Amino acid sequence: MPPYDLFISYRRLDAQHVRPLADRLRGLGLKVWIDESEIEDFAAVTATITECLAQSKAVLAWYSSVYPLSRPCQWELTIAYLAAQHIGDPRRRVLIVNPETKPDHIALPEGSALPQRPGHG
Repeated sequence: MPPYDLFISYRRLDAQHVRPLADRLRGLGLKVWIDESEIEDFAAVTATITECLAQSKAVLAWYSSVYPLSRPCQWELTIAYLAAQHIGDPRRRVLIVNPETKPDHIALPEGSALPQRPGHG
């Protein structure tokens, strides 16, 4: 069994919002891993982060307006998605939280579309 229930991927600029969430989830009994070190945009993702990501049941990406500007964050999200896809449905293991009031910073790959929910399209 993985040692973590949840790996939280976020930008350091969002720490003041993400840390209280992690603390609250821990208070509810979840094993949460959150990186406390500074990762520069062009720095290699550390072995610790890679290992913790691999040993987590799920990943929560705090997809703020600054999140997509970080190569390490994009790497974490991509690896989590591909690993979850290999196991089954990525929507069960990769959680995306948009803390912004609008989704302007979220772009879908060219040629893709979100599936429509019944009665909403």
